Amino acid sequence: MKKQTFWPEVSRYGAIVGGVEVLFLLLGALFYGKSALTMLFSVLHVAIFVTLIYLFTKRRSVLYGADGYTFGDGMKFIFFVSLLGGVLAGAYDIVARNWLFPGLYREMADTMLTAMAQAKLPTSQLVEVKESLNKTLFSPIYVVGSDVLGLGLRGLFFGLFIAAFTRREVNIFEQSDSE
Repeated sequence: MKKQTFWPEVSRYGAIVGGVEVLFLLLGALFYGKSALTMLFSVLHVAIFVTLIYLFTKRRSVLYGADGYTFGDGMKFIFFVSLLGGVLAGAYDIVARNWLFPGLYREMADTMLTAMAQAKLPTSQLVEVKESLNKTLFSPIYVVGSDVLGLGLRGLFFGLFIAAFTRREVNIFEQSDSE
């Protein structure tokens, strides 16, 4: 039964993680430039992500009962939940960059280019950077790829700690469901 629930749980919990990610991307866009709020949202974002991943993994580890729940089981679950959340966040990010807030993302790109110009970067390099930035900033493949990679790496990093705390040793004195 446990193995049959892996993908339904990954999709359910990944959708929740992706929804929270979308919420914080939206809040970041709406409150862009307000550094105190942005910092608060960043800290809250990480805290909620870690809490959700911990609760979901802990809930899954309880299903394993006497069979135990290994560190690897936890890492695999966290990784796939994070990847699915990244796909959903990337889908929203495509819509936000190309239709909802394109001016905001162009402003962010211009701010980066201005900082590079002030750092005395040669004009030829600035032109190259601007061209590649415009290609990648609004490219659906790049946006989804970077969101999936980013959330996957975040899941792996925090998953190292969460999987260690949620693992369960095999209880040799209790009958397992698989027998």
